[in-house]
Amino acid sequence: MSEISSLALLLFVGAAAAFTDWRERRVPNRLVLLGLGAALAAASLQLAGSVLGHLGRRWLGVGEFYMPWRWYPDVAAHAGLSLAAGWTLWRLDVWPAGDAKLYLALSTLLPFVDPNLAGFPHLLFMVFLINVFVPAGLLFAAEGFARLAAAAPAALAAGPWVALKAAGDRARVRAREVFDRRWQAAALVVNLASLFLALRLAERRLNAQGLGPLGRVAVFLLMYAAWDRLSPILRRPRVGLAALAFFSAAACAAAASGADLLDLLARTARSVLGFGFFLSLARTACHGSLLRAGRVRAAPAELRRGVILGDETWASLSADPEAAAVLGPRRCDGLTEAEAAALRGRLAARGELTVRRAVPFAVWILLGAALTLWRPGTVVSWLLPFAEKGWRLLSAGRGA
Repeated sequence: MSEISSLALLLFVGAAAAFTDWRERRVPNRLVLLGLGAALAAASLQLAGSVLGHLGRRWLGVGEFYMPWRWYPDVAAHAGLSLAAGWTLWRLDVWPAGDAKLYLALSTLLPFVDPNLAGFPHLLFMVFLINVFVPAGLLFAAEGFARLAAAAPAALAAGPWVALKAAGDRARVRAREVFDRRWQAAALVVNLASLFLALRLAERRLNAQGLGPLGRVAVFLLMYAAWDRLSPILRRPRVGLAALAFFSAAACAAAASGADLLDLLARTARSVLGFGFFLSLARTACHGSLLRAGRVRAAPAELRRGVILGDETWASLSADPEAAAVLGPRRCDGLTEAEAAALRGRLAARGELTVRRAVPFAVWILLGAALTLWRPGTVVSWLLPFAEKGWRLLSAGRGA
């Protein structure tokens, strides 16, 4: 299968999945199987070409251009890493199963479209993920800031002191919550510091593999995606004590090896503060915007497979023993057909429920694949020079 054919199949599968996801809020398994079947067919033809090419033979053009034997284990490694990444994002409830499987299918096809993609074989799956999530995050962040800007005139019209008082009240409530859970907060800080210290200690090795800034971006994105599952673990005091012991031992070892300990600790602190700012900004702008955009009201008769119950509805049904008996674990895939049918019968006389409209993410996966094929690197590496140039111009303007 030629590179053009692989590209055509990748675009067809991605576009068809995006269209179906937009209309029906699901990615059909047949499209995923088509993408994986196309990757398998491409691998088979490439392998046949390598066999004929090494034998010095040609058949209908097969064997004229062929890949070296070492390329095939690299493709298998890339496919395995893509499978692990998609499965992890599904288990963390970041993606429903359909989106995770679509990511796997398109990611597996990428090396057959272009065998020389940046990051192949061990980092291509991560480059693809960053090109999926960063454009989506930028759009959701822009939407969130637009909502905040639209609400600002009303807040200012009530009087600046009213807005300041409301902000101060929120800050006091937040500070009281932190104080009441001060040991959990301390454990969280220690655990984050230990994590970023380990990343800093491994920075030289990561840079040698081309995973320096890309690795930090990937860690930030992964921690943001898994924060709802990760933060309860990082807040456990026992985990914090173990992390404190690791932090102390690692810092002493680094100092003994001749590293600049103060500089290492300063860079670790900047990473912790940077992640805290990134997490707060992302959850305020992106997470809140997604929740507001996706929250709708629905009658019990409208419950179907794939519908995601809202937080209020889920809490209410979980507190009802009869309703809780038909509910399985909460998943980002939404209700199963059996759960939806059981709830329709039990809640027929009830009023409207709060449900969440799933975000059709297949189009972002297709866009991420197109960006990965378009040019080397990631969206972050493309935008960074413009950000640095803008910062220099802003600094020059202040100096003038």
